[in-house]
Amino acid sequence: MDAALWNGFGQSEGVPAMAMSVTEAILLGALSTSEPGMSRTVRQLSDELGLASGTVRRVLHRLALAGLVVSTVHNPARWTATDRGRRVANEPVYRPFLRP
Repeated sequence: MDAALWNGFGQSEGVPAMAMSVTEAILLGALSTSEPGMSRTVRQLSDELGLASGTVRRVLHRLALAGLVVSTVHNPARWTATDRGRRVANEPVYRPFLRP
């Protein structure tokens, strides 16, 4: 894929390149390495990654707007990566953020 047309959110419609922040890449990497269908709460992600829950919540909402993650309607909400999010997380530039 032509790097000039690629942006960090998995779109290639001639949109200027847009990279994810480190925090976005870390969260997407954490969710992308889960089994499909597995989901985590903000609290679980916050504890696992050592990030403030407010930060996790804000970043998850930004990733959701980009179509990279989705949440359930359960209370508390549970988050998982979309197929698109998994594809983006597996791009070479973001692979270092995937969790084993």
